[in-house]
Amino acid sequence: DDGLKGAENYREAMFSSLSRIKKRLGGERYAALFRLMELAFNEQNEALRNNNHRQWIRMLITDYYDPMYDYQLTKKQHRVVQRGNWQAIFDLIHT
Repeated sequence: DDGLKGAENYREAMFSSLSRIKKRLGGERYAALFRLMELAFNEQNEALRNNNHRQWIRMLITDYYDPMYDYQLTKKQHRVVQRGNWQAIFDLIHT
């Protein structure tokens, strides 16, 4: 079935992507994320539910992407013209 093959390809791609950032995550965070992803994908396959995906996605965002974004922003602070919500940016562009 093409749907099952597609789901398995997606699963493999997600685990492959996780392994590429293993070093940056560190062993403990990598292992925790791996377990959460494995649980989510297994539950998805067995019960056709995907509630557990939120847990690993939230952890990946808060423990990896948010700190990476903050780090990159501090390195490039001299290039930042304006910070704020969408209205502040809109006002800057349209003045």
